[in-house]
Amino acid sequence: MNARPSFGGGMERYYEAQFEELRDLLLRMSYLALENLTRALDGLFSRDVGLCAKVMEDDREIDQLEIRVDHACIDILLQRQPVAKDLRFTTMAMKINTNLERLGDQAVYIARVGCDLSRLPPITDNFGLPGLGERAREAVQKAMDAFVREDVELAMRVRAGDEEINRAHREMIQNLFRFMSENPTRMPQAVELIFLAQSLERVADYAKNIADEVVYVVEAFDPRHRKSP
Repeated sequence: MNARPSFGGGMERYYEAQFEELRDLLLRMSYLALENLTRALDGLFSRDVGLCAKVMEDDREIDQLEIRVDHACIDILLQRQPVAKDLRFTTMAMKINTNLERLGDQAVYIARVGCDLSRLPPITDNFGLPGLGERAREAVQKAMDAFVREDVELAMRVRAGDEEINRAHREMIQNLFRFMSENPTRMPQAVELIFLAQSLERVADYAKNIADEVVYVVEAFDPRHRKSP
């Protein structure tokens, strides 16, 4: 995302470099968070405990990046006192940072549940969980693509797609409750699947939050409260 520096000469280049560093940190963080989410889902469905353990180990780097992004944003706010789009970009970066860290936490949660489920007899029906996981992962990818390209149209498509994910989530929960009533001995596995579906629905919400921030920084309006600028 192109910064709009307010200073001239060498100071302008330094100011621009701060925004580029911040942008690069967020992209690195999003890459790791998406990679960890993918690995967590793969470990869950393949019942690979080692893969799930790797997710928990790699989450440390995401947490470290969260701290670096926070510090970078605070430095810009205190040292440069940005205005207009630069200010919106900086505040957006702080919010995206929070959402990516929470996404990383959900990947860890999915991995932990994967470890737990690997100790239980499998159930033959995943009730659409793989599809829900892929939709949530794609929503995050599209939201970050919108961030990179300042693509408001793509960001708005992420927002629109969230309702489809919510419908799939609700349908999955209803089917699982029906399954539990008919198969009480499989209730532990079904309950874990319910929690996993809720976790993926939250991941999709984080993607929508990121998309909202992209719209805000580019168009200077909050799509949560207005249909158009």
